[in-house]
Amino acid sequence: MIKKSTNRDDYQYVSNPFSAMSNEFSTGHIIAEHRHVRAQLVFAESGVMEIYADHKCWFIPPQRAFWLPSNVPHSMRAHGLVALRTFYVAPDMCRTDAPDHPLAVKVSRLLHELLVAAASIPVDYDLNGRDGLLMQLINEEINWADGELFNLAWPEDERIRHICEQLKDYPADSRSLKEWGELIGSSHRTLSRLFRKETGVTFMEWRQQARILYALPLLLSGVSVLETALAVGYETPSSFSALFRRLVGLSPREYLKK
Repeated sequence: MIKKSTNRDDYQYVSNPFSAMSNEFSTGHIIAEHRHVRAQLVFAESGVMEIYADHKCWFIPPQRAFWLPSNVPHSMRAHGLVALRTFYVAPDMCRTDAPDHPLAVKVSRLLHELLVAAASIPVDYDLNGRDGLLMQLINEEINWADGELFNLAWPEDERIRHICEQLKDYPADSRSLKEWGELIGSSHRTLSRLFRKETGVTFMEWRQQARILYALPLLLSGVSVLETALAVGYETPSSFSALFRRLVGLSPREYLKK
């Protein structure tokens, strides 16, 4: 791969409509909130991206990429060695069907190879040559379907956000909302009301969604259903699979075959 800049700002005002870069971040690395002039498709060839955007928390495994429209504030935290391949799109070159909000998108085998290849293409590539055609194909290959399983509504209230941070980092935490209230000094009724107001769902529903969100990258990376169930707080794979089927519409094994 030819040496290219790893500074995202160097790709925002180039003359060509599409540009691409690669970068690597060690586990725990945090990229503070920022925004781009260009829309972007962010793909981690390895590792899992934890992204905050549009008042939601997203976990994006290597089997998915993350679409960010132009000028949407976002931040990222790396889980594992995150090898980023980022594809930038000039705002006037976004497809007419491109979402105007962040979205997780499925990465086909073709899109995977195209994004990896694009990272080595110089920014001043020939629009009418092979590199130009490859960049155009990436824009056409993006599939907007199947994106809503990878995010959680993220609260602004500090009390609720404290609970959500704990459950995100330790999904097996089984404390009740009453126990949380005793810990942070708020009544069960107050926290229950705030959860509904801030996230649109109850505490129990949010925790269930968080557990499934945490489970998806584990399953996609090859962790067994049993190990995944234990990691997210279920004593048996059957109880985990039942919740998974209820929220996702498929069993864990059926989902992995999609």
